[in-house]
Amino acid sequence: MTIGGKVHCFFEQEEWRDIPKYEGLYKVSSCGRVMSLSRVIRANSCGKRVIPDHILKAGKGASGYLSVTLCKDGKKSCRLVHRIVAEVFIENRNNLKEVNHKDENKCNNSVDNLEWCDRIYNANYGTGVERCRVQKFKKLEMLDMVTKEVIRTFESGKEAEHITGISRKYISLVCHQKKHSAGGFIWRFTNDY
Repeated sequence: MTIGGKVHCFFEQEEWRDIPKYEGLYKVSSCGRVMSLSRVIRANSCGKRVIPDHILKAGKGASGYLSVTLCKDGKKSCRLVHRIVAEVFIENRNNLKEVNHKDENKCNNSVDNLEWCDRIYNANYGTGVERCRVQKFKKLEMLDMVTKEVIRTFESGKEAEHITGISRKYISLVCHQKKHSAGGFIWRFTNDY
């Protein structure tokens, strides 16, 4: 459940299940939390120590999805939390390949927010098409290197490339502040897209 942009799950209703291939090591909950189970490890050459049950801290990747690192027999595997939850809690009769977040919040990995789907459904779900269009066709400005004055505004990187002959790849790198200039100009996205 999402309240005010934050994910909430009622933990008293939380169900825990083993993660396949990691039985006895990790469990996942219906609320999207992953637990490392208590185990004894070799601490050094002369002793062992007990690591108690604990919830893993999920990291957020560049894509915005949460992931955790699972370890078995000395081998580490980075796994997306929403996929673990779907694989464990949601039947996939049609062998679908993707998992959709119904509320479009990539951090809400509660089982009731997830569903198996195909690529077309996932790409066209909710505001996905509009977000992609806005991202693909952001207006941008070409600025003079010295004066920083706007020389011209373009509807998209494609249009800027067509008119100026400057690669839209390099223009985009400048707009995302990964490059200082392209074609002898400074480029930036406008605020009115």
